[in-house]
Amino acid sequence: MLVGNDSSLKLNDSDTVTLEMGAAHKNQEYRAALLTTSDGIVTYDADNDAPTIWTDDRGALTFSNKEIADQDYTSVQGFANSQVSGYLAVWVPVGASDDQDARTAALTDANLDDKVLHSNAALDSNLIYEGFSNFQPKATTNDELTNVVIAKNANLFEKWGITSFEMAPQYR
Repeated sequence: MLVGNDSSLKLNDSDTVTLEMGAAHKNQEYRAALLTTSDGIVTYDADNDAPTIWTDDRGALTFSNKEIADQDYTSVQGFANSQVSGYLAVWVPVGASDDQDARTAALTDANLDDKVLHSNAALDSNLIYEGFSNFQPKATTNDELTNVVIAKNANLFEKWGITSFEMAPQYR
């Protein structure tokens, strides 16, 4: 996952962003699952038609300001629209099962140590979507409001593994 909050982000020709996937993932093809564009976020539900990129012989996945193999949306750059202010991208291995779930089941053991928080695999596997519509360009229609977009795409968020939503106070 690549995340940036600078809507004016422009990499120079010599700049790169590298995700170190590890040697176990050397020379492996990855595809976009979610990419930011000037029009908003584009999702890819399958390997076909998604932009792809390969790790190198050390397992590094490297991005730049250049499009890759004539694929749209593979360069890293900032955007400002009703869905994102900055950059967001999610890349997954080509051929990965569509129904993977990396979350861990919650523990059922009672905790008797009088502590409120207990870090564990189930807690650590939560994926929280944090919506800050107040910091995005002002929505021009009701359909662009963060809470409306979330409600219309509830099944997609569930498919992505989102377990919780955090919403900033709504000022309008």
